[in-house]
Amino acid sequence: MIKLKKKTPLIDQHDKFGFYGNKFGGNYCAETMRKPIEDLSKLFEKLRKDRKFLKKRDHYFKHYLGGGNTFF
Repeated sequence: MIKLKKKTPLIDQHDKFGFYGNKFGGNYCAETMRKPIEDLSKLFEKLRKDRKFLKKRDHYFKHYLGGGNTFF
């Protein structure tokens, strides 16, 4: 069972290796995908606080994913 931290977004509730829930859980990816995933993670960290990006993301979530809620 994962113990959630208060006032911390769910997307940030992992350790530096991407594992959720201590030693259990996490993710698996092929070795060839590790670098692209790291690059995408770095870019996401920059963009997740960019208001213009968030507004555009929310627009697509609302109009193309079928909901008005934001997930991040």
